[in-house]
Amino acid sequence: MNKIKKSILLLIVLFLFFSCKSKKTMEFCEGVSTEGAGVKCGETFTTGEMTALINVDNPFTVNKLLINIYKKGKYKSERVESLSADVNPEAFSARLNFYLYEEGDFTIEAIGQDNKKIAEGVIKIVEE
Repeated sequence: MNKIKKSILLLIVLFLFFSCKSKKTMEFCEGVSTEGAGVKCGETFTTGEMTALINVDNPFTVNKLLINIYKKGKYKSERVESLSADVNPEAFSARLNFYLYEEGDFTIEAIGQDNKKIAEGVIKIVEE
């Protein structure tokens, strides 16, 4: 009977773990409307000029975010650029304009207080 209880508990935990869908914390768009909504958002773009919309559950608590851009290589990802983005410490969202003109798969991460990753997104740049 004890094994059955453990098995049921394990199944419940696994179900909850795999059924919880992670929400997007960073979305990529070709621009932002006057209302602040993303325009032409997605994960694959032919142009390198875009806007990252960063949304988090807790306030930023810092004045600047570190943005790291990594390009996926054959065996590992390599950081190709780091930049900073000014943010309101009390805000839960921010916009960042950036440019990627090289074709490839990229991971963009936002680093906040105490050097912790607070948002991440994946984007692909393709030739027209």
